[in-house]
Amino acid sequence: MKSASTVVCLCVLPHLALAFQAPRVVSCGVSATGMGSLETRRRLISGRPLFRRQDRPLAAANLDAFDGLASTGLAVAASAADYQFEGSYASLYVTLGLFVLSFPGIISLVTRSVKVKMDQKTYVIPGPEAEEGAKPVRQSAAEIMAYFQANNYKVSDAGETIVFQGIVERSKSQAAFLTTCLFGGLWCLALVLSIQLPKIGPLEIGDWYYLMCLASPYAGYYYWTNAQGDDEARVRISTADDERTTEVTVQASKEELDRFASVMDYDEKGKIRIRGIFENK
Repeated sequence: MKSASTVVCLCVLPHLALAFQAPRVVSCGVSATGMGSLETRRRLISGRPLFRRQDRPLAAANLDAFDGLASTGLAVAASAADYQFEGSYASLYVTLGLFVLSFPGIISLVTRSVKVKMDQKTYVIPGPEAEEGAKPVRQSAAEIMAYFQANNYKVSDAGETIVFQGIVERSKSQAAFLTTCLFGGLWCLALVLSIQLPKIGPLEIGDWYYLMCLASPYAGYYYWTNAQGDDEARVRISTADDERTTEVTVQASKEELDRFASVMDYDEKGKIRIRGIFENK
């Protein structure tokens, strides 16, 4: 579930949108000469405001403040045209292109959440003639069968390869996670569209783009209605010629394989499993 597209959409895009946003800047500069009237200079040095509140009438003495604006060189940036961007527009548009390419990953994140990805791993355990921890094949098979039955699997075929059938349970936390991811992606998209395309022809949209965020609960609904289904696990047990080792080949979902190795304390063939600090040996 940790996809690069999710990181790009939820982390990179807000900074991209703010970079493209038209700045609302009020810049003031004071020239070295022509500081205006004495009253204006006193107000500038003491930090007092040059203007009175709008709900109070201006005194005649305060009219010098207006005259002081021209002489002090105070300039107000009235529009974004007075703002000079000193960065590279190429980097901004590259980031925008990266978002456009990765945004479909949000939709893929939701659709793939209901699909079970199958994987296969082979584990090596001590065999009947092992010097340490020798264990008969029947005992190993009984332990494996007990594990799957404890996790609500039922045996559907007990031939050379044992087939277990189970049911995938729905997760409320997973539904909430998908809803949050889709909400963040749509919010970021609305932010960019409201800045870059505030109008489409004569139609002014602006902040109405944010209404698309109301579709985010559909991600949780889609997961909840499609997640539950049949799950399958296949197990094959074979013993080496010298019966010192037994190989257990399991084909199941990635999450189930990780849980199986953790609970059964099996090491994958050709690898040494490093256990966590909170994991019992």
